[in-house]
Parts: sequence; C-alpha cells; structure tokens
Amino acid sequence: MNEPGAEFRRVRPGFILAAIVFWGGGFALAATTAGAAAQLAKISAIQNIVETRAASSGTWSPSTPDQPLFGQDRVRTGVGSRAAILYSDLTLHRVNEKSEVEILPPVRTARES
Repeated sequence: MNEPGAEFRRVRPGFILAAIVFWGGGFALAATTAGAAAQLAKISAIQNIVETRAASSGTWSPSTPDQPLFGQDRVRTGVGSRAAILYSDLTLHRVNEKSEVEILPPVRTARES
C-alpha cells in the first residue's frame, strides 16, 4: 500500500513547475506591454539594399538583420532588393524591390480603453 501523502509528493513538483511557468509568462507579458515604445517587429532577412528610417529620425540608414522596428518606423528596398519583416505576432512580411513599408502600432478600440 502507498505511504500517506505519497500521491501529494508526486503531484506537487508538476504543480510547482506549472505555477512558475504561469507566473513567469505573466511577468514577461506585463513587461512587454508596459512600455509605450514596444518592439513591434524586426528585420529578419536582407538582400541587397534595404534601409530603415526610425520614426524619430529623418534619415535613412542601412538595415541590419534582427534590427528591432517600432511604431512609425519605415523600411524601404532598392532596385533588385528584398527584405523580410517578422512581426511580434509571428507574421512574416516579404517586401519586394522598390517598396516602402511603415510599421503601424496596433489600434486600440473603444472596447479596449
């Protein structure tokens, strides 16, 4: 026969792990949504001439792989160039040559306010 409380000891480590995962996940979500200037996307691939202009800047600069993108940042590609943008919801946006894209922040509805 099982020792009294043995079943509790078998369940407890899993429960503790689940509690840590839920607490840690909630903390990470709170940290991500807390900042007004949260990263919305990143440059995931570059081919040839790809440039980025930060919302706070008026100048274009060469893009780099894994470069973070924020609201109102812009990405453009030159002739014979391509880029890929990975958004925070894991949507992959492929940008062909001679294109310009503006990163827009999510729109808050009256229901979310």
